[in-house]
Amino acid sequence: MRKPVLFALPFLLGSLFSAGARADEAQKIIDQYLKAVGGSKAVSRLQTLSIDGSVAVIGDAPPGTYTFKVKRPNRVYIELRANGDTLIESYNGKSAWHEAADGQIGTLLGRDGVEMEVAAQYYNARLESLAKRKVGAAYKGETQLRGRSSQELELTYPNGVQWHVFFDPQTHLIVEEKAQIAGIPREITYDEYRSVNGVKVPYKIELTRGTDHYSISVTRVGVNETIGERVFDFPMKSQVKLPDLKKLFEQLDANQKQIDKIKENYAGTRMEEETEYDKTGRVTKKEA
Repeated sequence: MRKPVLFALPFLLGSLFSAGARADEAQKIIDQYLKAVGGSKAVSRLQTLSIDGSVAVIGDAPPGTYTFKVKRPNRVYIELRANGDTLIESYNGKSAWHEAADGQIGTLLGRDGVEMEVAAQYYNARLESLAKRKVGAAYKGETQLRGRSSQELELTYPNGVQWHVFFDPQTHLIVEEKAQIAGIPREITYDEYRSVNGVKVPYKIELTRGTDHYSISVTRVGVNETIGERVFDFPMKSQVKLPDLKKLFEQLDANQKQIDKIKENYAGTRMEEETEYDKTGRVTKKEA
């Protein structure tokens, strides 16, 4: 019974060493990326990122628009308007929601919601402190993307969701991401990086969403600008808007005080007297 174990032991040790080597190589690629994109300090100070872009369309139709916003620790908003359709996906820190091409707005549940939450974590973390977030990173080797060599990493989140991220071995920047978000497979390629406030951001994005393809030219980038929480929340138009009770009671109290003041200005006293006399003119009865 011992002999098979002895034969298996070298194979097991080899597998462990191989896994360790893949993890070390993955961390090396991540470190090179963080340095290339602006440095770990710059990435750690990145609290919000806003990207606006123009979407190319076929024919004479006006170009569409692309909006991408993230806010730490885990907010994301992605909006795509093109060819008469509006597609929105968001995670507000507690729940995920989307607006489909038919205009229907709804909460993302189950696996779709989990994938949207992971997208929020991925885009905010920027591959920083993955071990602290319990995200596994494995080096999958070199591969060819559009005729160019790239290094592939596989990220595995605690809930089992995976992202495949590809890096340029020369610039060490991300050239492509592959993942499923909200139940729809995505392939996103990045090019023409420019530095904005110390952080490199791609100005050309190619997005394949399911069977649809979009070419996006970035027109504006905002780094660490103020982004309100309402941006990521479920749209108010599809909810019953409840009043602010504290404000409502304050208004009621102020209104009552105003009514009381008006009463005081117009208040007065009215007296009526009734007197009865006898034949001699003497008062016999008097009432007030």
